[in-house]
Amino acid sequence: MAGRLSIPVGIKKLTNVAVVRYKTHGIRFEIACYKNTVLSYRSGAEKDLDNVLQTTAIYLNVSKGIVAKEADMKKAFGTTDEEKICRVILQKGELQVGEKEREVGQESVSRDCVNILVKKTINPETNRPYPHGMIESALKECHFSVDPTKSAKQQALAMIPKLAKLFPIKRAPMRFKFTVLAESEEEAKTKEDEMLNFLKEHEANVETNSLSKEKSDDDDDDYSKFTRTIVCTIESSMYRPCDAYAKASKGTVRLDVLSLSVTAEAESRSAFDESSLQNQSGTYRKQKDSEDSLEGGIARLKIGQRSDPSRINATSSRSNKRDQKGGGAGGKVEMVVDKKFILIPRGFIKDLPEEHKSRRERFKELDTIEEGWHVELRTKENSSIVEAVFFSPNNEAFKSYAEARRKALGII
Repeated sequence: MAGRLSIPVGIKKLTNVAVVRYKTHGIRFEIACYKNTVLSYRSGAEKDLDNVLQTTAIYLNVSKGIVAKEADMKKAFGTTDEEKICRVILQKGELQVGEKEREVGQESVSRDCVNILVKKTINPETNRPYPHGMIESALKECHFSVDPTKSAKQQALAMIPKLAKLFPIKRAPMRFKFTVLAESEEEAKTKEDEMLNFLKEHEANVETNSLSKEKSDDDDDDYSKFTRTIVCTIESSMYRPCDAYAKASKGTVRLDVLSLSVTAEAESRSAFDESSLQNQSGTYRKQKDSEDSLEGGIARLKIGQRSDPSRINATSSRSNKRDQKGGGAGGKVEMVVDKKFILIPRGFIKDLPEEHKSRRERFKELDTIEEGWHVELRTKENSSIVEAVFFSPNNEAFKSYAEARRKALGII
């Protein structure tokens, strides 16, 4: 009796095989490919079948080694040429992906989405990007799931409106440079006015606007060309209209992209804690609710609903007392604090000492919006965290810079 050939225990069968399955005419065909090569072939990066297929044999079941019959191939594909049949299966077939490979692919796409959001979004209040940890936790809170049929960029940008419900976030603007060519100074001025009107219609922020004169080397006369250069920041969704405007000018206007995302220089950040996202998202929701209720009250007054001034004053006084006790939308602000927790006593923002220079530079915008703001730096018990409490010219207290800035702008 002939001895039976046994496979060594250390060898695992079909561990480097990617199966592509295609069903037609009631018959299921399979081919054996190398891993990570099928997608390259479909995208056009790989064209050599020898680098994609482990064998040109057509199977009914790869794992069991059952080869398809020639009659079945002739019926389904009209030919028995295995190479042609393999090309059809590669293009139209379904790639079988294992559970571990699927998990790795989803983790990779999810990581790419986080990186894209960090690079392409900012906090509209500070013009700074959010850290990776905060975006990652926010996506989990939104129950983000990877869609294999869409790219990472499409999925990341589609999540911005959902994230905006948790905390303030928007797409970072782009920086463009428009170069306008003209034959004379008058023509340069005319084209400049047209360009500025176009940018104003699309809500662009013009940063620099300069005129230069270049001597022509073609002739010996005094012929010169005038060049007007305009640098601006604009929403990324306006790129196509700007590109179309430049193309329609037939060479007199050139568009250059200087930056894909314009952000302010961020300060050093500590490790992200998920509780900070919960606190910020909760505060932002309360602010949105208060703003909605305020807008509703104003709308009712505009319609003509009568109000008693004494009732309004009484309501505002009650709300002020409630805010002092911690019931306001801006968070709990203790008006009376133990002196041992006061790090820097209340004073003008410009008077903050040199060791708090970064805070002084960041908070000075309040004085440019509305003069008379004060700030007090406090510490927490058994903690090294420093908090800033802001006081308006009307002696109203705000625990966050964002709340104080909205108050200075007249939003709340």
